[in-house]
Amino acid sequence: MELQELGFMDRLPMMTGIQAEGSSPVVRAIRENFPEVIPELNPETVATAIRIGAPVNAEKALTAIR
Repeated sequence: MELQELGFMDRLPMMTGIQAEGSSPVVRAIRENFPEVIPELNPETVATAIRIGAPVNAEKALTAIR
């Protein structure tokens, strides 16, 4: 947004975020229009590197997506 405000770009780029099906608290918050992210206590997915039930910057992600 800073680069746009400074006139270096005409529009903001589209943001894309992906979460595994069994570990997707941000996706669930967006789909169900929750005001905040509700952590998943026991996330389960074969994608172990992204098995995060309570993302650290979840609220920032919601703000950016919305």
